[in-house]
Amino acid sequence: MRPVLTACITAGVLAGLVGPAEVASATPTPPPTPKVIGGHNATEPYSFAASLQDLKGNHFCGAALIRPRWLVTARHCVVNAEPGLVQARIGSLNRTSGGMVKRITRLIVAPESDAAVVKLADSVPYVPIKIVSRTPVGSPLRLLGWGVTKDPDGTSPKTLQELDTTIRPDKQCKTGARELCVGNVDGWRGACYGDSGGPAILKAAGVWQLAGTTSRGTTEVCGEGPSIYADAAWHKSWIESIVGKTG
Repeated sequence: MRPVLTACITAGVLAGLVGPAEVASATPTPPPTPKVIGGHNATEPYSFAASLQDLKGNHFCGAALIRPRWLVTARHCVVNAEPGLVQARIGSLNRTSGGMVKRITRLIVAPESDAAVVKLADSVPYVPIKIVSRTPVGSPLRLLGWGVTKDPDGTSPKTLQELDTTIRPDKQCKTGARELCVGNVDGWRGACYGDSGGPAILKAAGVWQLAGTTSRGTTEVCGEGPSIYADAAWHKSWIESIVGKTG
């Protein structure tokens, strides 16, 4: 199975679908991961979308704002990171400007799955995204990320990308209850390096809710097979045990 979709940071490469730059020697070193291949520039503000970066502003993973001071992301993005060496840009579609940049003070990883929560030094004024209560097979999903748009030899775009797809049966990815199998549109579109930790969202009651976070791919080349996401609904009770049930 393909490694997680993280981005390379400075000189190293983060596991999974991570992005371009190494946070520090003490930061995670997950396998490389791609960006949204075959997507297009974001069509909405998505002010809950966050870019995890080193202190020089190099993007390596995505995240989603779930409370004014808390983000959710992939475990492999931060499992070995030093909080003081990581920052997040929130509230902008551009990973290099706009919104607000906040230092990270805590990194808490799930014990047995590819999920983590990240605490910001201060609250931000953006509306957090709620976590869905269930994610049925066949549900329409939208993937968001700053990952590379081509594999191999892709580059990470400054503007957040989006791609519409659907939740596929677990058997297509050999996943279980804690993960989602996400379809690769047209047989070549999907998540890639730098998309790790970024949100998969779906519309419920007319508003976007968090369905999952990017974990890894199922093929050597991004988009040639489905992607695997941590199921946000399955992790909801664990997340709320740390961040609380309300904002």
